[in-house]
Amino acid sequence: MQYIKYKYFAILLVSTYLIGFVLGYFFSIDSNILNVNVLPQSKPNITELYHLDSFSRFKEIALNNLTVSTKCFIFGAFSYGVYSIIIVFLNAFVLGSIVGSSTQILSFKEICGSLLPHSPEILGLIVFGYCGFSISNDFFKYHTSSSLRRYILFILIASLIILISAFLESYVSIQS
Repeated sequence: MQYIKYKYFAILLVSTYLIGFVLGYFFSIDSNILNVNVLPQSKPNITELYHLDSFSRFKEIALNNLTVSTKCFIFGAFSYGVYSIIIVFLNAFVLGSIVGSSTQILSFKEICGSLLPHSPEILGLIVFGYCGFSISNDFFKYHTSSSLRRYILFILIASLIILISAFLESYVSIQS
């Protein structure tokens, strides 16, 4: 059974992530090139997470990551994957910017230690985007989503991955 039906779109999402990360990294090193605050101002300040207990942090991070991933899936399905590509790029760009800015004050080991708990979250986001595109592609090509069970399984696994990532971020990456 072929699990990755649209492997070229999966490769496109991974490539988009890598390109976004690299661009974010290099743009953050010379902050005069891009004079934009990458953190959204409508959300609570990221430093507020440090003042929460670990479980509250876990809930906040998990809810945020699942919300972004669900939007990536739903809007990706309605946009034939375009929205998924944009969200994956923006997430990578922001993370790359944070890593690039951190190189001025943290060692490589500290950056890797802080970045590793985010790695599963990246996979989860890409799987959600892949499922959104795949469902829309199946529907437009075949007027049915014959592999709906497979996509539900993928989304459940990706959700579990995102929850594990939120747990790692809350209890390992951000220490009280």
